[in-house]
Amino acid sequence: MPAWLPLLNLTVEHGYYVSGRCGDARIRLVDDCRHAISALDVIARDETGRFGLHYSDARRAVLEAMAADARDGLTIDLQIGFAPAFANYTLGGLPGNTRLTLDRQAGLRETDGRYRLHESQCLVLERIGMPALREPPVISVSLPILPEDLGNLPLDCLIRFAPRATHWMYLLTGSWNVEAMRIVDRDGAIEFSRQPPARLDDGQSAEVFLSNRPIELNERPPQAFELRQTINGFEKIMVKRLPTANASHFHREVRDGSAILVSQIYVHC
Repeated sequence: MPAWLPLLNLTVEHGYYVSGRCGDARIRLVDDCRHAISALDVIARDETGRFGLHYSDARRAVLEAMAADARDGLTIDLQIGFAPAFANYTLGGLPGNTRLTLDRQAGLRETDGRYRLHESQCLVLERIGMPALREPPVISVSLPILPEDLGNLPLDCLIRFAPRATHWMYLLTGSWNVEAMRIVDRDGAIEFSRQPPARLDDGQSAEVFLSNRPIELNERPPQAFELRQTINGFEKIMVKRLPTANASHFHREVRDGSAILVSQIYVHC
């Protein structure tokens, strides 16, 4: 009875996700490639952010012949699609479709031996200064399998994305005694400064606190920001854990002459 052996793995990592794998990536074999390698009796497994291809051990000789073919060789062609929300939480934005090809000569290997399919540690799809498009990209991937790979299967490859980072802006509405208020990061990594009050669309005035630096968006943000008030020299925690930024809501604004991305978070009392 034949067994199925691993031929290749492709992992799509993303720093936004707690698991480290991109939950919105959908990886599939290109139809022409599926037809071309049908003689290998392949089984494809598309898990969360990971694609695996297995071949029948009864077709090992066919695999060796295909890899050694001087004219056509053996290349696995994949296509990766993403959910529309991918644009919101991914560094760099999404200007269009991209093609990645495994380049062994570039020596782009991780410490665990996996081949990285892009030069930088993370793939950034937007050129500096270009506006990000909201349509998710399709990434085409070509993975040549050489005769020397056959002794060390599966061929293990990686694509990595970084999360988008935004300045977090808290807008306090209601009856806060804001003069005695401040926002404190329990870990001490982020500081917030008071900004001029903002006038909201409904006419309310909101007191504004802005983070001193961008904060990476995360599926489950680990930040623990407290709203504290000083009364008669004693500090009291008014909100033990403030809400965190939503990856779907941010905008660009200019502060001190520079454009920044801002996530607005409303807190009412």
